[in-house]
Amino acid sequence: MSTSGAEPAVLTSEYEALRDQATGKLPPLTPWGLTLFLAEGLPGWMKAWTVLPAKPTAPVPTAHAQLPVELDSDMVRLLTEMALGCQRECKS
Repeated sequence: MSTSGAEPAVLTSEYEALRDQATGKLPPLTPWGLTLFLAEGLPGWMKAWTVLPAKPTAPVPTAHAQLPVELDSDMVRLLTEMALGCQRECKS
């Protein structure tokens, strides 16, 4: 069986989480996983992992340009006015 859609370490950790859910050690965070496992068995559960896209990795932080101090205060003022304006509209 090919598990090209999931790394072995991912399958292992997800299986361990599934087992902990089944034994009551963890709440059912992914309720369909246990249902699929019980209906299709381990091979069916592993096959389902092969069609899932890989989890996205966290974006790499990039350097942001510093805004001039006077623009920072203008931006704060603008955002404050927008928030207060929205609040006034919601109350009307």
